[in-house]
Amino acid sequence: IWIGVILSFLADGFVERRFGPITHIFGIPLISITMFGFAKLTQDIYQIKLPIKKLLIFSLSTWALGTFLYYVFDVGFTISSFIICLGIVCPGVLAGYKLLKSPGKKSILDNLFAWALIAESLHVLDYPFLRYLEGAAIYGFSVGLMMVYIISVLIPIVINRRLSADLNQTLEIKVQERTAQLSEAKEKLVNSAKMSALG
Repeated sequence: IWIGVILSFLADGFVERRFGPITHIFGIPLISITMFGFAKLTQDIYQIKLPIKKLLIFSLSTWALGTFLYYVFDVGFTISSFIICLGIVCPGVLAGYKLLKSPGKKSILDNLFAWALIAESLHVLDYPFLRYLEGAAIYGFSVGLMMVYIISVLIPIVINRRLSADLNQTLEIKVQERTAQLSEAKEKLVNSAKMSALG
């Protein structure tokens, strides 16, 4: 999860210093590692089906389209990077949305996790507009780091809660099965006693 953020941050600074304002092509797309990591974890933790391969194809397509428009049609940074960022945020937004809409009981932490995923994903969409505003980038990166930190703190908590809930459900099923077996055994014993009393 953190590797995408760190690589994106480092590449953003390195690429800009070395090659100019093309960070949207070689810097920010590395945050996709984090977004896909969040989506995959959400899918695994909550047993939500996400079209990971289709999301990857969409993400690569938006990157290719944004890059093509930037180099071939000289479309500006804002528009081309916005197109690229749409593909980056899609996995996190979809994972958060599907979690919120999933059936079953969810705790406040599950909802907080889903909203944090959506917020971090949508935060990436401000990149095209704020990246080259004087002084805005440092605040944007800080907010992004804070959001990833919040999510990374929530991940072990929601995993622990899900494991606990699954264990409780398994124990409840076993208790119900044992209760049914005991009731059946008791009924057989009562019937056996009645038969011995008659015979």
